Amino acid sequence: MKTASLKKNSYYVAIGQFFQKFLAFVTLPIAARALGDVGFGKYALASTVMFFVTLLNDLGINHLITREVARCRDNAADIVRNALWIKGGLVLVDILFLVLYLGLTRYPRDTNIAIILFSMYGVLTSISQLNIAVFQAFERMEFETIVIVLEKILATALGIFVLLKGWGLFAFCLVFVVSGFFSLILSFILLRRFFGLSLSGVPVSWRKLWDLLKNGFPLGLSLILATVYNYIGIIILSMIGSEQLVGWYSAAVRVLTITNIVPTILFAATYPRVSLAYQTDPMMIQSIFNRCIRYLTFLSLPMVAGAMFLAEPVVILIYGKEFMPTVPVFRIFIWAAALIFYNLFLSSLLKATNLQDKLIKIQIVGLVCNIILNVVLTPLFSYIGTAVAAVGTELVIFIGFVIVVRRRIARLSEFNGIKKIPWALGVMIFWIIMTRQHSMFWVIPTAAALYFMVLFILKAFTWDEISWKSIKRM
Repeated sequence: MKTASLKKNSYYVAIGQFFQKFLAFVTLPIAARALGDVGFGKYALASTVMFFVTLLNDLGINHLITREVARCRDNAADIVRNALWIKGGLVLVDILFLVLYLGLTRYPRDTNIAIILFSMYGVLTSISQLNIAVFQAFERMEFETIVIVLEKILATALGIFVLLKGWGLFAFCLVFVVSGFFSLILSFILLRRFFGLSLSGVPVSWRKLWDLLKNGFPLGLSLILATVYNYIGIIILSMIGSEQLVGWYSAAVRVLTITNIVPTILFAATYPRVSLAYQTDPMMIQSIFNRCIRYLTFLSLPMVAGAMFLAEPVVILIYGKEFMPTVPVFRIFIWAAALIFYNLFLSSLLKATNLQDKLIKIQIVGLVCNIILNVVLTPLFSYIGTAVAAVGTELVIFIGFVIVVRRRIARLSEFNGIKKIPWALGVMIFWIIMTRQHSMFWVIPTAAALYFMVLFILKAFTWDEISWKSIKRM
């Protein structure tokens, strides 16, 4: 199979991630206004528990498959078939987790139902992501894009329909289960049609099952730790506060996590290539690292500046005045969102270069910091304290990643473009101050355009780096 270029992969993944985040953004204000701050808090809590269920059903298997299949594609069918058996068995672990969690928390009945439905969606997502991991390993990101886009279109259309009909939280959660089934079936069809992988005659090799579990567990533990320190604040807030507080906090978090599209694209597009280069071409890793850090810096700094100045009008535009208590969280959490930009990408470098042990140690430190900060700050300052805890945690993890990456993988050696960012930021901030009384649909796009125009004029990046002609180069 002909290897796709890194830029082609980036554009394919970008299309899928853009549609995914855009459609989520379209649904978000409708869900918040239709469900109210309390109902939105229940939805946010259910989707948070879903992430734990998804990771318990994965235990690092998906990331392991991307790495191992990228290195030895001839064994893809055998690896995937054994992985499916593991995921089937891990459903029992998910059920046990839910029984214990719901028994200990004693949420209202409608909250429990929402959690169960989203947990079903989490299991379906975990299995369909197994198929997507194969697409990534073969660097055929167009199939990943097809699955993601079609699933999100279905979920968005059905979700908006049931919300506008006033059918409530149960129907809205059920929509995700339906879309999860659709995604799973579609990914299996594509896997069989274009990669020749079939479920028929699935062999069971206990040795291979054990090898997958053993090698995937460090990756899975890393993912579980990442999810815990990202979402434990919501769990603690739901236990000591109210669902309304969860709704206010989650409203800011969900808007800002949409910005994760950039590091997610870089992760998906570079992970197979870095996994291969780790064994064959270390200089390629250095080049990928420098370019990605530069792009992340170009995007994260204006995001922070814009959010600090425009938090209030953005929150009112998306959620309405009922969610005004979200504004301070928005201004605080934007700093965590910027750090997550780098942390997502740097963590992928550690995984691709077999440094899972270092990754896990850093995330354990982050988890301990997060628990301590949440236990101390959330009771004192409510959801504001939860936001501060998130920033502190991401900062600790970022420092740990930087130390390990500098020592073991690569060092930043391209500073010219980054040095020109303050000039572009100054122009952007001045424009925001002068125009922020106008519509956000005008202020935000024009401010972003001015920022990148100044960067381009100062030659911080070239047109060749982002042009379609450059994508065709192999």
